[in-house]
Amino acid sequence: ARKWDYLIWMDWEFRCYEWNNSDALLNQRVCRIIKYHESISPKFLFYWINKYLKEIEDITPFVTVKHISSRQIKDIKFPLPTLSTQSHIVARLDSAFASIDEQISLFRANIVDVENMRKSVLEESFQSGEYEKVYLGNKEFIEIIDGDRWANYPKKTEFTESGFCLFLNTSNVRQWFFDFSKMDFITEEKYNKMGKWKVYKNDVILTTRWTIGNSAFVEDNFPYDYIRINSGMVILRNNLQKVSPKYIIHFINSPLFESQKQTFVSGSAQPQLPITVIKQIYIPLPPLPRQHEIVTHLDRVFAGTEALRTEYEAQIRDLERLRQSLLEEAFAGRLVQDNEV
Repeated sequence: ARKWDYLIWMDWEFRCYEWNNSDALLNQRVCRIIKYHESISPKFLFYWINKYLKEIEDITPFVTVKHISSRQIKDIKFPLPTLSTQSHIVARLDSAFASIDEQISLFRANIVDVENMRKSVLEESFQSGEYEKVYLGNKEFIEIIDGDRWANYPKKTEFTESGFCLFLNTSNVRQWFFDFSKMDFITEEKYNKMGKWKVYKNDVILTTRWTIGNSAFVEDNFPYDYIRINSGMVILRNNLQKVSPKYIIHFINSPLFESQKQTFVSGSAQPQLPITVIKQIYIPLPPLPRQHEIVTHLDRVFAGTEALRTEYEAQIRDLERLRQSLLEEAFAGRLVQDNEV
């Protein structure tokens, strides 16, 4: 690709990009538009493609990976007003989108500020020199239960969309919370045959493969009674007389945990955090009443920052909808008046 080329990403999610960087090589998932008839404004075509990406996606056959071929792209028809009208439409969209992009950039910068604020508060809360250092492998405080594969580990064919026992996979564990949008279940018989890694209330679940370091804990209102974990995570079972599960969750999201994790993370193709390494990670652990105070403070701070983040993300979504609305106006002939052409 060369500067100011227009590129169409043809797999997974269809996108059209204006390439304004230095020269680059393209892989097989991208096609480059390089020739235009003199009656076509390249930027007009670029905007039209971005307006009709959903329609373009609908003409592709249903397969595991969405794909559109260059032949299919060549057969797509698009409206072609006069070059003068195209230029006016492009000018209007350029001006409007420049303002939209500027506002989106400001909101994204605000989101970064919110994240930095959260990290700063977490860093302050987990000063490594202030409290006793306790290693996660110290069973007096925290027991680590591995989700490794054993003889009775479920096969893919044994999973169902509903059933007796929820079988957690790494996609279910996000930062701070569980995501139940896609779940696997196993039967009661399979549940009883499996080994020691049952999940109980107040357990903390930590992902150790693929996406490393996501964590959530099983609160009293967790909607499932029988839970197992897969081989991409571990259970951190806390001594509740000495350790607050919520304190552990906040620690796992802190810069102190992240710096230790990065020191130990292994594997390039499939990064992982083995249980032997987790045991070498330490946590500053104050007395339990102080842990509760820290958790209360962090919960209050994060409630405020999450509200800000949610508002900024909503503003970005509104601006993206405005962008799409302007594209619809443009190609419905309502953006440029006849006397402007």
